[in-house]
Amino acid sequence: MKKLLIFIIISISTFTATYSQSWEFFNTDNSGILSNSINSLDVNTDGHIYLSTNEGISILKNGEWFYLDNEAFKQGVELPYISVLDSIFYFSNGKINRIYKGTTSNWELYIENKNAMTLEVINHNYLLFSDRNNLYSFQNNSLTKLDNVQFINDILYRNNGEIWFGAIHDGYGLYKQGVGKIDLGEKYEYSEVPSLVEDKDNFIWFSDYSRSLFKLNAENNNYEVFDNTNTAVFEFVKSIYDIQIDSSNNIWALVRNPLPKGSTLLKYNHKEWKEYNIQEQLPEYEFFILNSFVIDKYNNIWIATIGNDIGLIKFNETTTSVETNENDLVSIYPNPASNQLTIDLQGKQAIGYAISDIKGNIVENKHGNYSGQMNINLKSYPTGTYIIELTLTNNQKITNKLMKE
Repeated sequence: MKKLLIFIIISISTFTATYSQSWEFFNTDNSGILSNSINSLDVNTDGHIYLSTNEGISILKNGEWFYLDNEAFKQGVELPYISVLDSIFYFSNGKINRIYKGTTSNWELYIENKNAMTLEVINHNYLLFSDRNNLYSFQNNSLTKLDNVQFINDILYRNNGEIWFGAIHDGYGLYKQGVGKIDLGEKYEYSEVPSLVEDKDNFIWFSDYSRSLFKLNAENNNYEVFDNTNTAVFEFVKSIYDIQIDSSNNIWALVRNPLPKGSTLLKYNHKEWKEYNIQEQLPEYEFFILNSFVIDKYNNIWIATIGNDIGLIKFNETTTSVETNENDLVSIYPNPASNQLTIDLQGKQAIGYAISDIKGNIVENKHGNYSGQMNINLKSYPTGTYIIELTLTNNQKITNKLMKE
């Protein structure tokens, strides 16, 4: 029996994305921050910002500031570190070597005789933290030393349960718990690794304190390096303090450059880099220290500073989609589809696509350079309705409904 293959030519509205920036600054003069030197910060799933300083904890919740007072502060505070999960925070005070667990109304001593230079909350019964010399787990009220590495600065608990961490100073390097230091070759043998994250495609991104950003395949330890030899925005980079991933899988890096350029934010959408100059927003300051940053559920970026009167910086890049009404033609076939979907870009070029179910859950998200025809394997997709969104090289986005049978 012969099958009739039907080609469907669909007229789709296209949208051009335009971008605008906004900057806000919070300090002891205009907000509820207890100190302008912020040692660490975190954000929970509700978008509430938690700041730890030598003066105590400040919380920005639904536009209102709160501060917390507790016996944890009565003997003074040194090297405070805070990490948040849901509405519960974990706070380390290095002066008295204690880690506390609490909410805005109730605190308890959680771990005694230990201080956390960095702290990762996996769940409320499982913490990972490091002091100056060791990596620990605290699980079901049991403390276990996992590794002996000095100056662990950041911990990554991967989706598959692996524990990775980066060390600075005498510990320098990238490590996988249970395996040891990752061999990055002679050139990067002494790289200090202050920050590492995992993106939605399961690559590990990490920075060093010098001039490089790494993208590592954790399955084989192959990596790609972005530095001043291959990436224009890295030309004047002096050091990379921190990196984060936003909800769209963009890579963000907090960078210190020498004057007159000064400190910047870098954004990588897996196709190109974009730069946002923080120094230009603070022309009266010749020098300030960026400490770390977080990204909330609205993709606002919150930057902690220390050693000056700036305090907390909030940055937002607003994207506005404008319909072009060009009725661009894209050929999609077959639709409904069972095993494979083909998209003819009709002479256009795409840099990625995302497919989501009708509830908005992303089931596939790919980045690359596409032209001509794109073939997408649908064999593993359950039967149902999906939305596919193409991103073109000119930042236009094309969306269409897809039926899987």
